[in-house]
Amino acid sequence: MNEQELIELQLWEYIDGQCNPADNERIAGLIATDRLWSEHYSELLALHNGIAAFAETEEPSMRFTKNVMEAVAATGMARPTRMYINRNIIRLVAACFGLLFVVVIGMVVIYAPESGSKVFTFHQAMPEIKTMIPSINTYKYMSYLVWLCVPLGWILLDSLLKKKKLRISN
Repeated sequence: MNEQELIELQLWEYIDGQCNPADNERIAGLIATDRLWSEHYSELLALHNGIAAFAETEEPSMRFTKNVMEAVAATGMARPTRMYINRNIIRLVAACFGLLFVVVIGMVVIYAPESGSKVFTFHQAMPEIKTMIPSINTYKYMSYLVWLCVPLGWILLDSLLKKKKLRISN
C-alpha cells in the first residue's frame, strides 16, 4: 500500500470511531498539524456526511408483520401429497411391469438351451413345454400384444382422468 491509502485507511477508522485512544490522539494531532492529513480528512468527512444524509434506513410500517401474516393466512393450506398421487396409475404401471416380467421369464423358459449346460433348466423339469408349442412365433404375438395393450392403456388412463376431473368438479 502506498502512503495515501494508509492515510485514508487510518482516517476512515478515525471517522468511524474504530481507533483505540492512543491512535485517536495521534491522528487528531496529525490532522491539526499536517496539511496532507487535514485535506484528506476534510474530503473523507464530507463524503461520510453526504452518505449519512442520503442513506437513511427505512423502517417498515407498524402493521407490516401483521399484514404479511394475514396475506399468508388468506392463501390457505396446501393439499396433502397423497391427493397428488393417483394410486390407480401406480397400480397400472406396476401391472405393466409385472406382465413384462412374466413374459420375459416365459420366453427364457421357452428358449433356454436344453443341452450343453450343467445348469438346471426348466426344460429338464418340464420337457413337454418345448413340444407343446414348437411352432408358435412368439415375437409376432408379442408385437400383437404390445399393439393391443398400448391403446387399451391409453383408454384406461383417459377414463381414470375423466373420473378424477368429474370428482373434483362436483
